[in-house]
Amino acid sequence: MNRTFKQTLNWFCQNLSGMYQENELQSLYFLMMDDGFGYSKTYVLTHYDSQIPETEFQKIAEIVTRLQTHEPIQYVLEKTTFCDLPFMVKSGVLIPRPETEELVQMILNDNSGKEGLTVLDIGTGSGCIPISLASSLINSKVTSIDVSEKCLEIAKANALHNQVSIEFILTNILEENIQFQDLDIIVSNPPYVLDSEKNLLKANVLEHEPHLALFVSDDEPLLFYHAIILKAKKWLKPQGKLYFEINELYGNEIVSDALSQGFSLAQCFKDIFGKDRFVKIVK
Repeated sequence: MNRTFKQTLNWFCQNLSGMYQENELQSLYFLMMDDGFGYSKTYVLTHYDSQIPETEFQKIAEIVTRLQTHEPIQYVLEKTTFCDLPFMVKSGVLIPRPETEELVQMILNDNSGKEGLTVLDIGTGSGCIPISLASSLINSKVTSIDVSEKCLEIAKANALHNQVSIEFILTNILEENIQFQDLDIIVSNPPYVLDSEKNLLKANVLEHEPHLALFVSDDEPLLFYHAIILKAKKWLKPQGKLYFEINELYGNEIVSDALSQGFSLAQCFKDIFGKDRFVKIVK
């Protein structure tokens, strides 16, 4: 039996009720129809009573089955959007967050009109930060490092798809003695969710997204930040900038660490929800 778009929406919401709020369910449905089947929200709303081919409904049913296990829709569809650019994401690669878009926009605003900047991204994940920067910073030379081969594989594919040139390097920022010099910008969104905060996360994050990219020990919450600040002292050129996304609990400590290392400026910024989320440091 073929179903209409409206009937399919009702069926979709009924089968996932209790797992998501109603407005979230509708958003998931329209996202699925657009990214998964090429039907825009406008098309669906103006064709509510049109029938969906049975083959497509069967695929929708398969998607719902996966969503019922709390698997994120981005992994199911293997795609997402970040800073208006398309990105492939798969299990094992952190799904880009809206807060990180704010971080990218902050960097672009700070460096508007500048050309030929040298940029280092630490912890590339899907490549969302370096690719977005490379797409907007004219003639920039962008390098990105990560400890995960799978992440670098996905990031390279995303760079190719978005037609930007980025050097990707497999390395561990905490262990290997990699060297850079005269950088204009360093940016990092390292793991910052405390192990003790795991119970605050939803199942779709806790059960499916890579813990390596999310969590840090309560005993060393600023492990990555301190290591990167020390390296940035040597790698940045005078007036070079270091940008972090942070755990809201530790903004003041990260600022103090940077100032104690001799940086001329360190400042914390809030995200759109009013939480301390970013730190900008100037050499």
